[in-house]
Amino acid sequence: MKKIYGILAAAGILLAMIPVSAATYPGNDFGQDIVVQENEDFQQQIRQQPRTPVGASTADASQKYVKVRGIWGYAGDNESDGYFGGRITRKGRFGVFRGLYNVTGNESKGKIVGIMKRGYFNGRLTTPNGSKCHITGLYKIDKENHLLKLRWMTPHKSGWAVARITVPDQ
Repeated sequence: MKKIYGILAAAGILLAMIPVSAATYPGNDFGQDIVVQENEDFQQQIRQQPRTPVGASTADASQKYVKVRGIWGYAGDNESDGYFGGRITRKGRFGVFRGLYNVTGNESKGKIVGIMKRGYFNGRLTTPNGSKCHITGLYKIDKENHLLKLRWMTPHKSGWAVARITVPDQ
């Protein structure tokens, strides 16, 4: 009987969270979230671009990536513990982040690869000795200030990251 009540309670909690989670998801595409410019003609050009399928070549399409560069730190600590940077490429309905990170003082550095979709980041860290670690998190894009804010966690640690978003010249 206790198991049945436990299952019903878990199902009730999940059903109660569905409207909340659906309301917090952004409805627009990833590429339109991060491509922010003051130039109106440039924004019109981005909006009028045809969508390319996931497996299609994106060599002919313009402005399919943005660059990010910022700092990161561990949870509960307001000081940065290192730097990171990379490129977010648009692949269909999601973004792919490929970049590098380092610890302050160049003690160690490695690679970050992951998928960004609807406020979630899911990827892997590769350390200098070749070991891989899963990383996941929640991100938010501040269009007005051109910032990417991320709360991340690995199996043993968690933290924050803040990066400036720049649109490279063509």
